[in-house]
Amino acid sequence: MQTIKRFLTENKKDIIFMTILLMIVGAVLFVVDLKGNVFGERTDWASQHAVIPEYFRQTFYNTGDLFPDYNLQLFGGANAFNFSYYGYLNPIILISYLLPKVAMQDYIIASMVVCIYLATVLFFIWIKRLCKEMNYDSQFSPYVATCMFMLSAPLFFHGHMQIMFVNYMPFLIMGFLAVDRFVKKGKTLYLGICVTLLFLVSYFFAISATVSIALYAIFRVVSLDSESRIESLDSKSRIMSVGRYAILFSLTVIAGIMTSLAVLLPSFVAIVNGRPGGAESFNATGNILLPAFDVSSVCYSPYGMGLSMIVVIAVIYMIADGNLGERIISASVLMLILMPVLKLVLNGFIYVRAKALVPFMPIALLIFVIFLSRKINARKICVSFAIAFFFVLSSLLTEKYIEFTIIAIVDLTIIGLFYLASALINYIKNRKPGIPDRKMTGSISIIISAVIFVVVFFESSFLTADKYADFYNENKNEMAEMAEQREERKNTELAEKGEDRKNTELAEKGEEEREEKIKEKIDLAKLTEKGEEKCEENEGEQAENRIGKNEVKNLYRSGDLSDVKYTLNQTHGKNFNTVSGYSSVVNKDYMTLCYEDLGLSNPTVNPISVVSTEDVMFNILMGVKYLYTDKNVAGYKKVTGYKKVAEDKNVTDFQIVENNDKDTGNDSYIEGNDIAENSSIAENSSIVDIKSDEENKNDSCGLICNDDVKGIGFADCNVMSYNEYRKLNAMNKEMTLLDSIILQDDDYIKIKEENSNSEKNTVREGWANRIDDSDYNGENYFEKIETVNIGTKVADGYFHVHTEDTPLKKEFEIPNCDKQNVYVVTCHIKEYTQKRATVKVNGIKNSLSGIENAFPNDNFDFKFVFSGTDDGRMTVEIPKECDFDLSALDIYMIKYEKIQEILSDRVYWNNSKFTNNNTISGEIDVDKKMAFTVTLPYDEGFRMYVDGEEQKVLKTDNGFMGCIIEEGHHNITLKYTVPYKKIGFILTLMGIVMLILLNLYYARCTKSNGKL
Repeated sequence: MQTIKRFLTENKKDIIFMTILLMIVGAVLFVVDLKGNVFGERTDWASQHAVIPEYFRQTFYNTGDLFPDYNLQLFGGANAFNFSYYGYLNPIILISYLLPKVAMQDYIIASMVVCIYLATVLFFIWIKRLCKEMNYDSQFSPYVATCMFMLSAPLFFHGHMQIMFVNYMPFLIMGFLAVDRFVKKGKTLYLGICVTLLFLVSYFFAISATVSIALYAIFRVVSLDSESRIESLDSKSRIMSVGRYAILFSLTVIAGIMTSLAVLLPSFVAIVNGRPGGAESFNATGNILLPAFDVSSVCYSPYGMGLSMIVVIAVIYMIADGNLGERIISASVLMLILMPVLKLVLNGFIYVRAKALVPFMPIALLIFVIFLSRKINARKICVSFAIAFFFVLSSLLTEKYIEFTIIAIVDLTIIGLFYLASALINYIKNRKPGIPDRKMTGSISIIISAVIFVVVFFESSFLTADKYADFYNENKNEMAEMAEQREERKNTELAEKGEDRKNTELAEKGEEEREEKIKEKIDLAKLTEKGEEKCEENEGEQAENRIGKNEVKNLYRSGDLSDVKYTLNQTHGKNFNTVSGYSSVVNKDYMTLCYEDLGLSNPTVNPISVVSTEDVMFNILMGVKYLYTDKNVAGYKKVTGYKKVAEDKNVTDFQIVENNDKDTGNDSYIEGNDIAENSSIAENSSIVDIKSDEENKNDSCGLICNDDVKGIGFADCNVMSYNEYRKLNAMNKEMTLLDSIILQDDDYIKIKEENSNSEKNTVREGWANRIDDSDYNGENYFEKIETVNIGTKVADGYFHVHTEDTPLKKEFEIPNCDKQNVYVVTCHIKEYTQKRATVKVNGIKNSLSGIENAFPNDNFDFKFVFSGTDDGRMTVEIPKECDFDLSALDIYMIKYEKIQEILSDRVYWNNSKFTNNNTISGEIDVDKKMAFTVTLPYDEGFRMYVDGEEQKVLKTDNGFMGCIIEEGHHNITLKYTVPYKKIGFILTLMGIVMLILLNLYYARCTKSNGKL
C-alpha cells in the first residue's frame, strides 16, 4: 500500500497529464457521436478495414483454421494473402477472435482508440525517460512533445480511416524503448519481438518503422552519455564497440523479420504478382533524384508526419548545433523530407508519396525536444528560419499541395513574428536581444498543433450512424441464409421428384440391374428442373434423366447491389461468395478480364476493385445466382433474368416469394405456411404470401434470384482461340464467353491438331476448328437502337460537359423498351482531366480517375448494362465539379431469350463444394470431348485433377482455369497451395530460434565481460 501511495505521490503530475490525454480522446469520441457519426470513415474504413478482418475471423470460426490458403468469398476467389494487409495474423485483430459476440466494426473502433491512447502514453514514457538519461529538459519538453504527438494530423485521422497508417504506433514506440534496453543492457529479445509485431500489424509501414528504430539506435549509440561503458575507450576500441552494437542490432532485426515470414513471405509474393504500379514510378527517375521540399511530407497533411513548421526549423537548427548523434538523425530526417527517391524506396518502389514518413514522426518530435532543451543561438535560429522559408517558397514551383504551402508561409510568419516580438520584449526588459524560452516556444507549438488537429478533424469524412446501420444490416445475413435454405429445399424436392420418376420408369422396364447401377451413381441431391425434364432414348431400350447436365447443387455466388462502392468486401455467411472486392493486392488476370476485356462499370477511381453489378451476362458467367437489392438502386426489382424470392418490407418482417411455374409464364407463389413447413426460414421471420409486384412497390429491400445460373464450372464443345477473341469489342466478348470457352493460342492449336489426328471424333463438326478466318470479328449479338448525346459539341465528335456547381441530368426515351431485354450503353472519355470524370446511367456509375490519382484506372471506355424500365426511359446524370469531353452515347439491345438460347448447350459442374480452405471439387457428365473451365481467377498456385490424375492447368477465357475432358463421367478437383507458405513457416521457426540464441549469447557476454 505504501509503495502504491509513494508511486502516486512521485508521479502525480504525470498521472494528471495522462488523465487529461484520456479526456481529450473521450472528447473527440463525444464530438463524433454528437454529430451523429461513428469513429469510422465511409470509404476505406467501411469497405476494407472493418469487414476484411471479419472475414478472417468468421473463417476461423467456421473451419478452425488460422492459416486459410484460399479465399473463395471475395474477388471471385483469391489467395488469402492478398488480404493480409488488413489483418491476417495481426495480433490486434487476433484478440477479437476471443470475442465472438462483439461486432468487428465495434471492435475496430475500440481497438484503434486504445492504440491511439496507448501510443501516446508510451511516447510520453519513452521521451521523458530519454530526457532524464540524456540530460535534456524533462520538466516541460516531454509534455509539449506528447501533446504534439497526440494532436499530429495522422493519428486520429487514420485512426478512423486507413488504420494501418497508425495502428502499429504502439509497437514502434515499444521498439524505441527496446533500443534503450538494448543499448544499456545488450538485451535483444524485446527488440526482436517488437520488429516481428511491426511486420505482423502493418507490413507496409513496418519498413519505415524499422528504419526509424535503426536511426534511433544510431543516435543512442553515437550519443552515449558520460557514464557509458564505451566513452572512456580510445578511438579504435570505440569503433570496435560501436561495430559490435551494429552487428548485434542488425542480426536482431533480421531475426525479428524472419519470425514474421510466415505471413510476410507469401504476402510479398502476392504483392509482386498482384500489386499494380502507381502513377509515379521510375518514369520520373530524373526528377526523383533531385531534392525537392514537399510541405506535405512533414507538415499539416495526415499523409505525412502532420506536424508544424517549427519542427522543420528545429531539424535544420540541430544539424548546425547538435552533437554527432543529434546531427545524424536531424540530417537523416531532412534527407527523407527532401529526397523523393527515398520516399520511393520506403514505399516499396510503388510511388513517391509522403505517407511512408509517418513512422518518422516520433523521431522528428525527439529532435524538437532536443531543440527545446538547448539554449538557442540567435544567429543560428535566424539562418534556420531563412532556410525553412527558402524550402517553402521553392515548393511553389512544384504546383502541388499549394494550400499546404500557403499554410506553411502563414505558419512561419506567425512563428517569426512571435520570436521577433519576444526578442523586442527581452530587449526592452533586459537591454539586450533574446529569444523565447522553451515554455513560450512550446506553448505556441501546442497551439499550432491544436489548430492543425481541429482543421483535419473537421475535414474528416465520418460514417454517419444511419449509414453505418445500412452497411452492416443484419437482415442481409438472414437473407443469405434464406438463399441457402432455398437451395437446400429445391435440391430436396427435385431429388425426391426425380427419384420417384426414375424408379417408375425403371420398374416398368424391369431393369433391376440397371436400377441398382444408377442408384450407386446418383446422389439424391443432384437433380434440377432440366435434369428432370430432359430425357433421351438409347436404342429404344431405356429413357433416363440427364442428371449430369444442369444440377443445382453447385457452388454459386451472390452480390450486394446496395451501395456497391462501399459494400464490395462484405460477406454474409460462409456461403456468400462474391465477384466483388477491393484490396491493395489483386489478381491481375481477373482485373484484366473484368476491365480490359469486358469493360465492366467501375464507379471507383482505382483499378484494384470490382463491384457487384446488374450486368446479367457477367453474373451468369460468374455464377452470381442471388442479388441483395434495396430501393436506392435504380430499377432494382427489374434486373432481367432475376425474380424476387425474399423481401424485407418492414426491416424486421421478411416475405418469401417463389415462382414455380417458369415454363408457363404464370406467377404462382408458394404460400408462406408451406415454406414454414419445409424449412427453418419461418423460425425468426414473419412469412406471408405475395400476390404481385404491384402490391410491393414500396418494399425497402429484397433478395432476387436467377435460376438460369447453374454454377461456377462448366464444359462446352464450342472453343475459340485467344487471337480471335481479342479482336472483339467488350460487349461481344461478354456474350462470347457465354457461348464459347476461350483457349490460349498454343493450347488451341495443339488441341486442334490432336482432334484432327483422332481416329474417333465424337464431337460435332467444328470442334477446335470453329475460327479459321483471320478477318473474323465475331457474331454481333447486339442490335444498335439509338445514339444520344449530352453536353456541348466540340471537335472530333466529342461533347464537352462542365458542371461547376450544378449536376447535369437528362432523360432519353428507349425505342420499344421491353423489360425482358438487356440494354448496353457505351461512350468514350477523351482524356484524363484534373478531376475525375463521372457518368451515371440509370443509377449505374462509371468514373475515370483524375490525372494525379495514385492508381489511375484507365477507364476511358464507359459501359453500362441495365434492364428495361417501366417508363421506357434512360436517365443520364453527371455530378458536380466535372469538366471533360465524351463521345455520343450508343444504346444497344439484346433479348434475354437470346442469352438463354446460347446457354442451352452448356454442361455444368454439379455437386461442387469448397473444403479445407484450399480444395474445390465437383462432378460432370459429358457426352463428347469438351473444354472445361471454372470461373476462378487464374492462379499458378492451383493444381487440377481429373479422376485423380493431374492435368495441365489451362488459362481459359483469358482469366480463368480449365482443362480438356473426354466423354464420360468425371470427378474434377482443384487444390490450392499458397506459394512459399511452407518456406515462410520454416523461416519463422528459424527466426524464433535465432532470437532466443542471440539473447542468450549476448546476455552471457555482457554478464561475463561487462561489455559487448
